[in-house]
Amino acid sequence: MQAYKNQLMKTVKEIFERYGVTRAECQRRGISYQTANAHWLGLRVVSAKAAIRYEKLMGIPRWELRPDL
Repeated sequence: MQAYKNQLMKTVKEIFERYGVTRAECQRRGISYQTANAHWLGLRVVSAKAAIRYEKLMGIPRWELRPDL
């Protein structure tokens, strides 16, 4: 499980950049800046609930952030 978390943490920033998502844009669309920043920096793992919100609000497919979904 730790290896999965490490892999996920390393790629969240890359995924955001690939889709042109910024932390400020997340905030404008209803995802808190603090949450987006923690995911961006790899300080928090993207939860299933957060992955669904990113998909709905930012257009990032949930499977990109959480391959297990």
